[in-house]
Amino acid sequence: MDSVRRKIVARIWMLSLGFALWLAAIAAHAETTGEAVPSAFRRAHTSAGSFEVELLQTEAIPLNEVFSLEFRIYEGANPGVAVPGARLTVNTWMPEHQHGGSLQPIVAYHPTGGGRIDGLLFFMEGRWELRIGVMANGQMERVVFDFDLSP
Repeated sequence: MDSVRRKIVARIWMLSLGFALWLAAIAAHAETTGEAVPSAFRRAHTSAGSFEVELLQTEAIPLNEVFSLEFRIYEGANPGVAVPGARLTVNTWMPEHQHGGSLQPIVAYHPTGGGRIDGLLFFMEGRWELRIGVMANGQMERVVFDFDLSP
């Protein structure tokens, strides 16, 4: 009986390890591409790499409903070091249809850095881009996050 228990425990451990490695691989891919991952955080570097933008998505992106995202801006070369006073421009774009969103998102800033983007709306199924311009320290760079709202 003990050998059966050991085999069961070993299999559960191996499955858990495999699952953890799978999640780590997905998270590493998202760090470089800004694509959706099965966690609340998405990160990507700006065009020249001076900044890293982190988005916090607390629930699934709804179709044709207004939603919000929290954000943080970090130094590109020093992940985790916040960039004080960073300002954002934000818009949505649907590349396959060559049009943007119908609302202008509103950015609210927290005194401790980062903030919240309100008034986001993806009103059609398909691939959307969230285009963010980061302005800080005399620089302006851009990052694009993809969102797929395909059926």
